[in-house]
This record gives sequence, C-alpha cells and structure tokens, in this order.
Amino acid sequence: MNFKRPVLTDSKLKNHTIDKLHRLHLMDARRLHDLIPKKTVDVTITSPPYYKMKNYGFKNQIGHERTYEDYLNVLTDIFAKLYDLTKDSGSLWLVLDTVKLDGEVKLIPFDIATRLKDQSGWKLQHVIIWNKQKTLPWVRKGQLRNIYEYILFLTKTKNFKYHIDRIQEPARLKHWWVRYPERYNPKGKLPTDIWEFLIPTQGFMGKKYLRHFCPFPTKLVERVLLLTTDVGDTVLDPFAGSGVVLALAECMGRQYIGFELKEDYVQMFPKVQDEVRQQYVKEERELNHRKKQQELERAIKNLRQVKYPKILVEKVFGKNSDASPLAVFALSEDLYEDERNSKWKLMRENLFIVFDGDPVNRAAVKSRIDMISSRAPLSKFGIVANHSVVTFKELLDRQNRHPCFDGGKLWLYLNGKVHQYEQVVDFKEWVEHRIEWQAASKNVPPILSNVEVYQQEVPFEESTLA
Repeated sequence: MNFKRPVLTDSKLKNHTIDKLHRLHLMDARRLHDLIPKKTVDVTITSPPYYKMKNYGFKNQIGHERTYEDYLNVLTDIFAKLYDLTKDSGSLWLVLDTVKLDGEVKLIPFDIATRLKDQSGWKLQHVIIWNKQKTLPWVRKGQLRNIYEYILFLTKTKNFKYHIDRIQEPARLKHWWVRYPERYNPKGKLPTDIWEFLIPTQGFMGKKYLRHFCPFPTKLVERVLLLTTDVGDTVLDPFAGSGVVLALAECMGRQYIGFELKEDYVQMFPKVQDEVRQQYVKEERELNHRKKQQELERAIKNLRQVKYPKILVEKVFGKNSDASPLAVFALSEDLYEDERNSKWKLMRENLFIVFDGDPVNRAAVKSRIDMISSRAPLSKFGIVANHSVVTFKELLDRQNRHPCFDGGKLWLYLNGKVHQYEQVVDFKEWVEHRIEWQAASKNVPPILSNVEVYQQEVPFEESTLA
C-alpha cells in the first residue's frame, strides 16, 4: 500500500492550520518557529547536516557556512528557538559527530551543547556513544576508521519524561540469578551509554532504495521514543532526511512534524513509511518485550519474597539452633497506595514467625528481627515487611482473620530450598504435619507462603517461569 501524505510548502504557509501541522513539510528548518506553536513538541530527534561533508545543492544550505563558527551559530539559533516550542517535560536528542578541519579535530557535539546551555537554557543530561559498527569509508591522515557518533540528550527542565523501565533489558541472566534474586533489578538490566545499532545498508533498505547519506536505524529511534514519549505525543525532526524518525513515530502512535529541503526525500517518504511499517510490527515487538520484562519482574519478586524469611531466620536464630521457630508464614499482599510511589518499595509481606511455645524474651527476639531486617542484605530486597512473633496457639486464634489461614492455598518450602516448593498445602494440613515438617527441614524452619516458586537453576532465557 502506497500511503501519500500532503506536503506543506512555504508558498502554502500563510494558509496553514493546526490540522496541517503534523506531517512532513518541504521547508527549511530555520522556519520551524514560524510554523510550530509554543510548547507543542514533546521530543525532537534529529541529526543536523554534517559540516563540509555533503552538498545537497541548495543555496545557503546548512553545513556549508563560510566558517566553523558560522555553522555553530546557525545550529545554535535553530535549537535555541526550538526551546520555546518544546513542552516543559520535553527533550532534545541530537546526533552529532566531530570533524577534522585544518589538521585538528573540532568537537562539534560539545561546542553545540555549551552554546545551547549559555544561550537558551537547554540542560545536557547525558552523552551517549552510538556505535554504528560500519560507516562510509572516509580516510584522512591521522585518523582511524570512525564508527561512532555522539548522541546528546538535552532537556528543557528537570521534570522531563523518562520511562527507564520501558527500555531495560531482561535477558542474559546466568543460572545463579535463581539463588540470588536480590542482586538483580526486577525491571531488568539498565542499558549502558554505548548503544550499538547498525545503520541500514546505505543506499538500500529492505527491497526499497533509501537514498540517504546516513539513515537512522529504527531500533535507535524506538529506544528514544519509548524512553521519553507516550502515545499521542508530538515528535519533531527538523532535518528529516529519509523520514525514518517520523515513520516510526507514526507506527508507535505518536504524532510527527518533519522539515526537509530535499524534494526527492519528501517524495520518497511514503515508501519509507511502508517499509518501516513492514519492519516494525508494533503489537508483536512491544508485547513480546513487555511480556518478557513482566515475566522476569514477577519471577524475581517471587524469589525475593520466599528467600527473605529464610535469610531473616538464619541471621536471627542461626542454623540448627534450639531456639529456631516452628515455621514461618510469609504472606504477600499488595502495596499500599503511598508505598507505590517509592522506587525501592516493590512488595509488601506479612511474616508470622511461629514458635511451639512462648519464646524466651519475646521482646528481645522482636527487637533483633527489626534490627536485622533494617540492614543489608534484607533492606535491599525491596520488601515492606511486617514481622509478628507468635505462638502456635496464638496463630490458631488468628486463623479466621486471613484467607491463607482459612482454606487458602499455601506453598511449602523445606530445608532452605526457596527456589522450588516442596508441595501445595493448606493451613489445616500444616497444623497436622507441623512437627514432621519441622523435623524434615533441618537447617531452616519450614516456610509457608502464598507465593508459588518452582524455578530451575538455568539462565533466564532457558527458564520456564513458575
């Protein structure tokens, strides 16, 4: 399907309406402030023309200024004006490279960042290295083959959109993740600031020709859009080129505004849209990614919740101690509303540490439990725990106050093996077999939880999650 979009040119500018804003415009980026209302843009992703490297055949084209300072001045002016057109929660992503002039390297990314800070207020949040792994084979004396560029991440305010959970990487966990879930972020592994994305084969994109100097890889654009935008947001590329940023924004349910001077690129844009649509199957890619993240998050949280009471009783009572409890009930529940706002609070758990008779100096035991649970490693589990020291008789009196004590399903973990449950039981079965199960669990008291864990000790990619 060849899906054409109307193009708004300078000659039609005086008749434009807001409805005609979200499209690719055959216009100079230096006119963007004439077209875009203030505080319209959520994110800008762009790569300005390289300095003295590509001639597009236009009079006064950006990249062919008389001096390097003139080039910096033009780009600074464009992005300084963009500051007012960007929402307070918005951001600017600039892909830039260094250039060698008169025998020395000019640090364009850092010169631009400094000017934008001084002249407009853009705040540099991070510098990312984009490892392209391949590029055009330019050769200059004193230089090796350059395969990376810089990505500047700038924001307008400190309250910028930043959905880091969306781009964390859940895979590549070795087999020991099962026994040490507290060492792994349930949301996944944080990406580094070196991004490895291959550029599309230059001059070719799938079965369609993509005649562009350096086209963006869709996965790079996808990462930025996931990180800093939501569905319905407006994405701008003032140097749209082949239009990959705009086409992917459309695939992901974002609105887009693009500027491009080369008419060939504008006419080619519908083909690029078709090709990007075919490459990016939104439902499959996003759902699979989220599903894998959610599976990992659930598995790590479950493992932590069952391991927490094991570590607690080991540290409080020691192994093979005569003072060891009869059992520990670890009952998970939803976080309270105010607790969900805390980044480190992931789960809530009620722990009932059960003794056959009244423990000697119950207050001292409770005090020691509170002290140990407030320190690492337990303080790093992300668990809001309520600890109760009770006798068997006291627990019987409470059995009608919680669903797990009144016929609810419980998973039994014996002998400190907290990544695989022994069997599924209910409270009445525990009452009947409590002495037997305590004897079978030599090093750690039996743990009964409303959380099911049966996890093989294999890398995450090979696991079947319980």
